[in-house]
Amino acid sequence: MAQLAKSSYYYKSLGKRKGKLPSTHTPNRNGELITNNEVVEQIKAILSRPFIDYGYQRVTQELRNTGLIINYKKVYRLMKENKLLYPTIRVHPLERKFVRYTVPRVSKPFEVVEIDIKYVYLYEERRNAYLLTLLDVATRYAPVWRLQHTMKAEDVVTALHELKSHPLVKAVYEGWQTTIMIRTDNGPQFIAKLTTQAIKDLLFKKENIRKATPQQNGHIESFHSTVERLVVQQYELNTLEQTKAVFDEFYHVYNNKRIMKSILYKTPSTILDMWMKGQVEIKWWNHKNKLIFREEVSPKEPTPSPQISLVNNKIMTTLI
Repeated sequence: MAQLAKSSYYYKSLGKRKGKLPSTHTPNRNGELITNNEVVEQIKAILSRPFIDYGYQRVTQELRNTGLIINYKKVYRLMKENKLLYPTIRVHPLERKFVRYTVPRVSKPFEVVEIDIKYVYLYEERRNAYLLTLLDVATRYAPVWRLQHTMKAEDVVTALHELKSHPLVKAVYEGWQTTIMIRTDNGPQFIAKLTTQAIKDLLFKKENIRKATPQQNGHIESFHSTVERLVVQQYELNTLEQTKAVFDEFYHVYNNKRIMKSILYKTPSTILDMWMKGQVEIKWWNHKNKLIFREEVSPKEPTPSPQISLVNNKIMTTLI
């Protein structure tokens, strides 16, 4: 209409946000509308719990569990606006070294258990304590742990006996021979004759990772990273007794309350309970363990528990 060529004028921003304005309310399953401020307060309540370090994806799942109908994008926006996002750890690309991970193949809980020791410094005593953890690869459940001033082969043997007699392990292997594979590094406590003989006596199997390859023990190494971030860096650990009390609470939250993306946004104890009820199964696909929800149960093949069977209807999958 003005008889001006398009090349002679340009768009001038008005300083406003482009596109549709963000929503100010969030619906729930009851049809009610919740303001963004109320949602932010719920997010703060979730993140204020001890030993919880959720990002926006797990926070979204927790909000959905309370009845809110909300997606990841909105949770990310609200957390970013209120500075609730977990700090991103950035590594210079030149410093990264890519390796091929060796993932142990599992088909049921406690089939492969990774064991490792972590140093925990006690400030008041001015010495290290040793944290020994036994971690199930399939469910991420930590059934046995020990915190002591020293950690010898006989302490590892005691932990292995505790694993064999643990109620959840007995429930999984009820009526079946307990053929647990123990995966460790090459520490002196793990290659000692006493430990090797105890593993044979308990009818376990054992494999050692290769030297300088902690990625082959990746699940327990990742767990230790979580311990470092949520316990060691957050608490002033002074004495052994005080530290044991902190870790007792941490392991309770880790096993029973802290959901994980790698296990279908469930807690380790929930996944273990669902497996024993036949609601999930583990499949090996593309060199990784895949955890799968089951929709139906059909008694076609024998399994460790009469409640468990294989089915073809799959609802959702995730990678362990």
